[in-house]
Amino acid sequence: MADYWQNAADGISQKKRLEDSILRLHEWRERFNGEDIGYGHDEYVPQKTHHYAEAYGIFGHAYLNLYRVSGEEAYLGLARRSAEWLTKNPSPRYENLSWGLPWKWEQWDAPADLSYLITTALVGAFLIGLYETTGETVYLDQCLSVAKWILEENGYVEREDGLLFFYANHPPLRIPVLNPSVVASYFLAKMGVLTGEKKVRDISERGFEYAVRNQNRDGSWHYSERKRYPDNFHTALVLEALKEYLRLFPLNQRVQTCLEKGLRFYRRNLFTRKGIGMDLLPPVAKRLRPIHIYRKYVSGIPRLAPARLWSYGAAIRVFSKQDPGTGFPTFCSKVVEHVLEDLQLPSGAFRYRLEDERTFVRHEAHIFHGLATLLQEGQRQSRGLQ
Repeated sequence: MADYWQNAADGISQKKRLEDSILRLHEWRERFNGEDIGYGHDEYVPQKTHHYAEAYGIFGHAYLNLYRVSGEEAYLGLARRSAEWLTKNPSPRYENLSWGLPWKWEQWDAPADLSYLITTALVGAFLIGLYETTGETVYLDQCLSVAKWILEENGYVEREDGLLFFYANHPPLRIPVLNPSVVASYFLAKMGVLTGEKKVRDISERGFEYAVRNQNRDGSWHYSERKRYPDNFHTALVLEALKEYLRLFPLNQRVQTCLEKGLRFYRRNLFTRKGIGMDLLPPVAKRLRPIHIYRKYVSGIPRLAPARLWSYGAAIRVFSKQDPGTGFPTFCSKVVEHVLEDLQLPSGAFRYRLEDERTFVRHEAHIFHGLATLLQEGQRQSRGLQ
């Protein structure tokens, strides 16, 4: 991160610029939804506003990071408020704490009270952070409930090449999708360390085994066994989970090698040299320039388009967490420069895509979390932590 904290050409320090950008986004969010931290529009149902559990969890995690960096109690209060909403509004369908989307997913005939693995695992990671920061056992109890939902109510399948958690426990969605499974595996690994439950740790290890054994030779992963192409955002979620797992178990050389290969593919193929992210989309997308390098991933010629905002939030988290000697934190500075220069609007919010000024609450949450994580990782590295 040292390269990022250099002074900008106009004499304003990059760190101060980053802090100002975070504050502007925070102020926009407070004007936009006030105490309803995760309330807003979503790209999939843009015509309506809803409460999004994922947005509460990701914004909450970002506020927790800002509290850890600054010590300002107001940020901890906002993290607690997010957690309070989440624990008062889990899906009523289950005995344990879990969350999903607030609308019916017509494509899969999935009801509005169905919980999804990725949403629940991301919220769980936030609640673990609250427990570690405050030491309050109420948050640990909530995490235990989340873990029980993942293991018992959502479920998983054991395979020869590892273990896969279901995308959701709904017949059309009991499908093999890597990113939610590996994010849940990290959550369980962390819970296994906190509680000393060896069985939970063993299950999580099998989840990472699947990620290692199903990595493509070039370092990429297919989104799923049905959608056989990589994309920006979900690749980042896998990479972040691998890095966090290695912080728990730094001697796992197979996971380390897997992470290194994945990072190389991610940077070289899903970003330009200037740090502009690209989403890989199926060939049905229109008005996007084709690129032949991805022909091996999908039939026909896939399309490359500017990344969505949450891809940048996840990318900043991924790159900023890597060791300084790898060059990835330096590349992070290019990504951040593009984000702050080209994506932030005068209101303080960020545009959904480079060519699309709409604001969606889950995307705003992810970029807020990414920028707050960048501050935290800069502080970690200044203290000599990995």
